[in-house]
Amino acid sequence: RKRIIQTSHDEEEGAKKDRQKLARERARLKEEKQKLQKDLEKMLAYEMKMAKMREQREAKLEEERKKEAAERRKEAERKRQLEIRKTEAMKARMKAKEEERARERAIAVKIFEK
Repeated sequence: RKRIIQTSHDEEEGAKKDRQKLARERARLKEEKQKLQKDLEKMLAYEMKMAKMREQREAKLEEERKKEAAERRKEAERKRQLEIRKTEAMKARMKAKEEERARERAIAVKIFEK
């Protein structure tokens, strides 16, 4: 009878140790899960930060490209206007020369008629 009681007691002790071991294992796994969750959140935050920086960099480059294109258009328009002014000035000079020649011919005709 004493042996049965001892065996029963030993079984209870073994079961108690098993429960304690399982509880420790559950606690360890819970801690590990929390650590992994925290690491995952850190990685996601880092990825979001990198994505935001990349977007900002791309936006800045796009803005620079737009500015450069506007500068090129402005320069092209300035050159076009310069060419138009040169052409107009050349036409005015040619017209003045033609008028001068016409006056000289008129003077020559008057002299010739006398």
